Amino acid sequence: VCQKVFIREKIAKYNYFALIGTLIGTFLMIINPSYYMISNSSYRQTTHGIIQIINNYIFQTHFYFLTFNGLLKALIAALFILILLCKSRVRLRKIIITILSGYLAYFVFINTYVNYKSVTPLFVINNLSVHIAYLDTFVMTSFWFLIILLTLYLLPIKLKVMVIFFSDFRWNHRRSLSNRCKSIEN
Repeated sequence: VCQKVFIREKIAKYNYFALIGTLIGTFLMIINPSYYMISNSSYRQTTHGIIQIINNYIFQTHFYFLTFNGLLKALIAALFILILLCKSRVRLRKIIITILSGYLAYFVFINTYVNYKSVTPLFVINNLSVHIAYLDTFVMTSFWFLIILLTLYLLPIKLKVMVIFFSDFRWNHRRSLSNRCKSIEN
């Protein structure tokens, strides 16, 4: 929104929705007890060691980022299955649908497993099997990589560029902006 105001362009509705979503997300993050409740945890400590970073990801970060969002993942997987069922030109369509169905089954398994465990306010699962943590890290991370690749594959080329560069970047916008800057300088 600020960028559009600066270059004096019309602000699209989706920019307002993105701004509102960002503000709501910030508010929800700040009111979550795990954000401010425990400041002395090992997760809050900054590290530069790759082993500790990987350990934090495997045993903590990926759970609240990936695993605990079961309904969201199930909806996304179901949505992609429906999209793929409607598109007959997608290569490997049946294989991808089978893989997504496998992910759905895994989501049910892992969420059932986690429901029987106790979870700390920082989303650390108590008495978690190391094998389950490694398996879940691999499955959840591969799921999101598959979703990103499918999104990019299914989008039209113009939207792929927007997604990859996070911008509605067009050369004529850049030229008009540089012309405006030159006119301001003169």
